[in-house]
Amino acid sequence: MWTRMALNNPSGRAYTLKTIRLMEMRYVNPSYVLVGITGLALVDRSGRDFTTPWVITSIVVFLVVTAIGGAVYAPLLRRQIMLA
Repeated sequence: MWTRMALNNPSGRAYTLKTIRLMEMRYVNPSYVLVGITGLALVDRSGRDFTTPWVITSIVVFLVVTAIGGAVYAPLLRRQIMLA
């Protein structure tokens, strides 16, 4: 929503992108860590084995998506801020 509004207001584009990055750094990224920790805790407390195929698949998907976010999305957002 903010990015769309910034398209019509070039002077606000840098502010919008910096605000999005700030919110990601303060709320979104810590949430990824919290989701990972609580997911592992739930598997542990449920008594299931970590070698169960769906648990392994879930962990791998989580790590892949997190790696893609860190390797692709974060540098892209930094570049957008530089260009704004």
